[in-house]
Amino acid sequence: MKSTKALLSIKNLECTRDYKRLFDDISFELYEGESLIIKGENGSGKTSLILALLNLIPYSGQILWSKYIDVYGYVSHKDAIKSHETVEEYMEFWSKFYNYTLNYNLILSDLGLSSNLYTPSGFLSQGQKKRLSLARLLLVNTKVWFLDEPNASLDSKSKEIIIKKIEKHNLRGGISIISSHENMKIKKSKMLEI
Repeated sequence: MKSTKALLSIKNLECTRDYKRLFDDISFELYEGESLIIKGENGSGKTSLILALLNLIPYSGQILWSKYIDVYGYVSHKDAIKSHETVEEYMEFWSKFYNYTLNYNLILSDLGLSSNLYTPSGFLSQGQKKRLSLARLLLVNTKVWFLDEPNASLDSKSKEIIIKKIEKHNLRGGISIISSHENMKIKKSKMLEI
């Protein structure tokens, strides 16, 4: 059953960067359990829309978050992973940063990264790096996930893992805002083409 109050409500959102209008007149609402898939070609403004929703770049229009939302999880399209750092060192750092007190090895196992615990991140495949970024996201206690091009350069197995994690997050009452230049089949999702 749909929540009566939106977790996120957008009205007439517009963004201009370097004197170029990237998007305008964007309006939508997201309720618990829903995803918004922002679809468009490279350079169409997908990342800029995410950055505007995170209040990281200037925009005009209205962005209204539920008063219960004060923490966001964000995975960029660029890997923010140090190549010399092992998977274990990466997870140790982010577990402390997010005050995550449970066993992060369960997350790594679920994402198929247990055998890479002592592997320097620079030796991971692109799919493994994306899954490691997702592992960091799973450490954050938040209802809101932003994923910028999570499927880029991934094989079908990695794509399936990411979609299942998004759907599980939403089932727990979260929302997900995802940019993609390809079709992503996620339950209870809305599409926005820019």
